[in-house]
Amino acid sequence: TVTVAVGSVPTAQVAPGGKLAVPVVLDLTNAGGGNIASLAATLNWAAGRLQLDSVVKTGTFGTFTSNTADAANGSAALTLFNATGASSTVTFATAYFTALTTVGGTRVGITAQTAGTDAGANLAAAIRARPLDVCVVPFGKWGDVNGDSVVNILDAQQVSRRAVALPVANRSEEHTSEL
Repeated sequence: TVTVAVGSVPTAQVAPGGKLAVPVVLDLTNAGGGNIASLAATLNWAAGRLQLDSVVKTGTFGTFTSNTADAANGSAALTLFNATGASSTVTFATAYFTALTTVGGTRVGITAQTAGTDAGANLAAAIRARPLDVCVVPFGKWGDVNGDSVVNILDAQQVSRRAVALPVANRSEEHTSEL
């Protein structure tokens, strides 16, 4: 099998308005010594969560082209060709995104239409895609209720007070209540 992976890890988090660089990788770890010389694929994502800024060739492997005409709808066509083929893991492109203001998740996936070896053998049945799950959410510590960048007993007390309808201190009150 040849894995076409979107991202070097399976998940990513980005803040609204933040930038995200997503490598596109051919992983031949489980290819049994075979190679891949050509690939035509579609990169897709939720256009309401991420905006594609560009897709650029990464590294020196092969000739790479991208068609981003349908990027507003969450789709870009990618093609790769190298006469000798790759028999080891290769990062061939990087997609650059800007996270939109809509908080939530999206999957950046890839679907291979065609793939082949340097000898012209069809690899379509051997291609496996690994998507990247992206969460667009403001950064912060989960459980940090009072915004002091520490999750501790004070946060637990604030949650408990709120649960039983008692007053909850806000950040500006924290210092005055100590006097």
